[in-house]
Amino acid sequence: MQTVTEEIKIENARILSEFLGVFDENLNALTKCTDTTAYVDEGAVKFTGEKSSVKLAVEIAEKLLEIIKSGEKADKSEIGYIKDLVLSGEAKDIAKAVSGVVAVT
Repeated sequence: MQTVTEEIKIENARILSEFLGVFDENLNALTKCTDTTAYVDEGAVKFTGEKSSVKLAVEIAEKLLEIIKSGEKADKSEIGYIKDLVLSGEAKDIAKAVSGVVAVT
């Protein structure tokens, strides 16, 4: 197994805070469902794990950022939904798709 690290830049503290979630619950849900580890370092979130897992984590993280930047609130309940959309190839316009959607868990 090849371990890799990839990062995504997050441009400001408000977006980073919303991305991480309350007590880092969004980040914890993301790493749990992708079997990766992550940490924040100088305005970037770095994901480490098997190459395919890190690729998936980064894709989910990018889609989560799209939602946040569109003005929607994001919480850990969306992580699994985003993962399903990414895996099925249906996550292209995710910010529009989740606008006004309530996820029930």
